[in-house]
Amino acid sequence: MSVRFAIVGCGTIAPMHAEAIGRVEGAALVAVTSRRAEQARVFADARGLAWEPDLPSLLRRADVDAVIICTPSGLHADMAVAAMRAGKHAIVEKPLAITLEQADVMLAAARETGRALAVISQLRFAPDVAEVKRAVIEGRLGRLFLADLSMKYFRSQAYYDSAGWRGTWAMDGGGALMNQGIHGVDLLLWLAGGPRKIYGHASTLARTIEVEDTAVAVAELEGGCLATITGTTSVTPGFPRRLALHGQRGSIVLEETRIVTWQIEGEPERTPTAAPTIGAANVPTAVGIDEFASQYRAIVGSLRDGRLPPVSADEGRRAVAAVLAIYESSRTGRPAVM
Repeated sequence: MSVRFAIVGCGTIAPMHAEAIGRVEGAALVAVTSRRAEQARVFADARGLAWEPDLPSLLRRADVDAVIICTPSGLHADMAVAAMRAGKHAIVEKPLAITLEQADVMLAAARETGRALAVISQLRFAPDVAEVKRAVIEGRLGRLFLADLSMKYFRSQAYYDSAGWRGTWAMDGGGALMNQGIHGVDLLLWLAGGPRKIYGHASTLARTIEVEDTAVAVAELEGGCLATITGTTSVTPGFPRRLALHGQRGSIVLEETRIVTWQIEGEPERTPTAAPTIGAANVPTAVGIDEFASQYRAIVGSLRDGRLPPVSADEGRRAVAAVLAIYESSRTGRPAVM
């Protein structure tokens, strides 16, 4: 039987989830809801789905196994907890939550209910990213010394003005790092190790918003690797995300989800076969459906086998904790110890 999904929130990212699920054998999207009932109706009618006027109605449906939370970030925790307490698995768009207190309530609900809780981090499922992960696990780079994460995006004032929750602490939980940059932070920690200490500075320089549009940080990671993080939505015209890993035996550079540099002792040097794409550097919806589908394929397999789905809530919490540590350090002027 198929794993039957429902989507909560029918805004910008929901169509990507719907298309990805449609590509996965053994997955079916059966229903949607939204805070705006008319939005849910239009979304559902366009795809031949059922729709419900609110979350409680959706959670009463017996034909829903897992709920995908695609709402503003500040609503993730309450909705995911409600879904798990209704007997549904919860798949949450990034970030998992906007505070560690929220994340811990979500994790506690997963333990209490026995339901699965996972966060969407689809970049991990890109073939080149997975290849870099294998190289790190196999020790082919040797000990990692340095990692550089650069996320220089562009989002206009009109982008923030288009939805009242964007750029607010209450609903967005942060700016360039918590919203746009959380994917890159997750990849950095997944590939190079979790943070021990972070010193950061975040500012609002270009946009009229509550949260930061520009941030920089230096981190000490597990194993002693030092990392730099740059995140912004104020750079014109916006540039591809770059993540560079440097170790004893060589270096690998990812641009978006493609390997653009592979120089490891004893291995052939690689050159990119095509120009890297800018991706979501200046277009929020320019994301790859293939990676979404790959993560959903893994989620379906894990739910069928009774395993914890990737990416676990613990891993989602770690990325949120790193971003919050940068904010804390920026406020206090002191390093944040993890």
